[in-house]
Amino acid sequence: MLLAYVNKNLISQIARIPDVAIHQIDGMARVFKFPVERLEQVAAILKPRKRRAIGKSPEQMRAMRERRKSLAQMHLINLHRTIGPRNEE
Repeated sequence: MLLAYVNKNLISQIARIPDVAIHQIDGMARVFKFPVERLEQVAAILKPRKRRAIGKSPEQMRAMRERRKSLAQMHLINLHRTIGPRNEE
């Protein structure tokens, strides 16, 4: 099963697809649950787009990923220093 977050403009179109059911309500949007077999139909309506890094070479993309990973690690270290170790009793 898969989930799709759908804004108010596309709710009625997604709801018409067989085997698709509302899973959760979020204000004016809905989260629909559907089987993998319906992915193509749901995606055709939602039209998801993959973000492209225009003008980036594979080396530049690799360097960006490494920087992002090291920043995340630094954040965890700083968080640990701020909060400190947990006292488990």
